[in-house]
Amino acid sequence: MTSPPPEKLLLPDLSQVVDVVAQGLSGESEPTSIAKRSGIFDFSIPSSARPRERWTPVFDAALEGSPEALAMLLKNIRDSLGESPRAELDKALKRVRESCVSRVTRTEHPELNDQADDLMTASSVEEMKEAAKKLRSTALSPDPPVTD
Repeated sequence: MTSPPPEKLLLPDLSQVVDVVAQGLSGESEPTSIAKRSGIFDFSIPSSARPRERWTPVFDAALEGSPEALAMLLKNIRDSLGESPRAELDKALKRVRESCVSRVTRTEHPELNDQADDLMTASSVEEMKEAAKKLRSTALSPDPPVTD
C-alpha cells in the first residue's frame, strides 16, 4: 500500500479540530444538521455515540468529498460556534496548517533539518555564515534539490 501524497489532508491531521468542534457543538443532531447544510450526506453516525464519535464520520466524509466540502463544513461549524470555541477552532486550524506545511516542506526538502541543525550547532562566525547561506538557499529555492 502506498502512502498518500504529503500535501493530502488526512483525518488524523484534523484530530484537534474534531476535538474542539465536539466540545463546542456537542448536541446530538448538530453534526448531521451542519453536515447537510454543508452538502455532506455520505456518512453514518453510530447510535448512542459521544460527540467526538458523531463528528468524526462527518469530517471523514468531508475529506473524501469535493474540494469545497471541508471548507464549507468548517465555515458552517465556525458560524455555529460561540466566540470562545471559535477562537479555539482557529488555533487548532492554525496548528493543522503549520503541521501540513512542515510535512510538505520536509518531504520536498529533507535536507532542511540537517541544515537547521548545522546552523544551531555552528560554533564560529564562519560556520554560522556558511550554514545560514545553505539554509537560505534551500528555503528560497523554487525547485526541489537535484540529487546524484
